[in-house]
Amino acid sequence: MSAALRRQALEYLGTHNTLTVATAGPGDVWAAAVFYVNDAFVLYWLSDPASRHSRNIAHHPDVAIAIHEDYRDWRVIQGMQMEGTAHEIGPIRAADRAVRLYAAKYPFLGDWRNPPPALAAALEGTRVYRFTPRRVFFIDNTREFGHREEIDPAG
Repeated sequence: MSAALRRQALEYLGTHNTLTVATAGPGDVWAAAVFYVNDAFVLYWLSDPASRHSRNIAHHPDVAIAIHEDYRDWRVIQGMQMEGTAHEIGPIRAADRAVRLYAAKYPFLGDWRNPPPALAAALEGTRVYRFTPRRVFFIDNTREFGHREEIDPAG
């Protein structure tokens, strides 16, 4: 793995906003799209603990992640695929690092410690989730069809 590939993957993570998390629960599988932030290859997102993907994570923390755009030409597809574990780290007030990353990436949140009433109500039951990757892949069809390289998330 080259340092250039690692930088390219981290830049990709930092300039995209939505991931799809695939989960498995008791008797079912599910995929959900969520806004995310990253700290290197560790990802955080906000979710309702009662949502199907959050319930599945509580049951079985092994998940798969995909981050990509909605491309119209397969020759320019780029994206990330990851596998690892996810878990709830607590309410927003207990996840200072993740929330500071959120506020920096999504300025519309404003001061997360004192959000506008409508946002405060929406965030009341929200929990922060952390994804720790075991394996990370960068897909880059601009190099060749199906080109995929593995990146060591630990560096």
